[in-house]
Amino acid sequence: MFNRTKTLLTTILFMLVAATGVNATEIKFNRHLKYTTSEPILYATTNLLPKFAEKYGIKDLKITYVDIQEDPVAVQEMLLGNVDVIIGGVSSFAYAYSKDSTKIKLLAGAETFDMWLFCSNKSINSIKDIKDDTKITIKGLNSGDHLMLRQYTIAEYGIANSEKFASNIVVVPRDQAFVLHSSDKPTVDCGVIGSPYQNQLVDSGKAHIIARPDNKKVYGFANGMYANAKWLNDNPQLARALIEAEAQAVSEFSEKPLVILEDFIIKDGLSVSAHDVLDMKKQNNDVYNTSLEPAFATVKLMYDTGMIDGPNKSLPKIGRAHV
Repeated sequence: MFNRTKTLLTTILFMLVAATGVNATEIKFNRHLKYTTSEPILYATTNLLPKFAEKYGIKDLKITYVDIQEDPVAVQEMLLGNVDVIIGGVSSFAYAYSKDSTKIKLLAGAETFDMWLFCSNKSINSIKDIKDDTKITIKGLNSGDHLMLRQYTIAEYGIANSEKFASNIVVVPRDQAFVLHSSDKPTVDCGVIGSPYQNQLVDSGKAHIIARPDNKKVYGFANGMYANAKWLNDNPQLARALIEAEAQAVSEFSEKPLVILEDFIIKDGLSVSAHDVLDMKKQNNDVYNTSLEPAFATVKLMYDTGMIDGPNKSLPKIGRAHV
């Protein structure tokens, strides 16, 4: 399966251009305001999209952003038709796909980045130091944070023990978890809260990393680009333009990252510099890439660990699952 992903985008594009459908004049993206991970590539893609859409005869394209921070909620809105496309966590895609593969389709990869398991409790220096009373913050059960905690647990204790730390979990929104871990006397011990909070905690000396992806047992977090299946079937030409625009955006980011990051900072009103964001992305091994291999690896891990158990037990299939 995975060694066939190199031909995936070509297959998708061929099927899309061969299809017929309604040329939409509006496309609705979910937006995660101030997310230094997904937002820069979203804006870079949408900046390019009108040019690619016009190539396929779609003029005066209206791009609308629907602001929903949490991917599971955004996916529900997508299934209702209120969002057309999401660049976000593959884990949220996988939950919906496992329940009904006809309603949501994976278009392309988008990004991979590290989410660390860190501790503000100085007495905990490895995952083996976690005790029954250790409190581990994540933003939600079965969230991307939870997926990463499971990966680290599996790497140390094996797949049969993926839920070893289930009773240690404290569900707290990321911004609130950041405050708790920043305290001079934290009431929580460890956490997975992602960028930029993890970087700020570690850089300030408030926390230290006890586990990070090694690309052998733990592969980090994957974002992908996925769409409402009805929208995709109705708008194959616009979908093709979107895939091409994202590929161009990824290429341009590799050449001029500061320009793209500055555009993101201005649009989302952040009080940081593009250089600071770029340094943080390098620290997190944050890479934009349209490859679907990380997405498939994430879905497989979720099936293997029982995180998803819907009626659809197969991985998204090359070509067939995308139109």
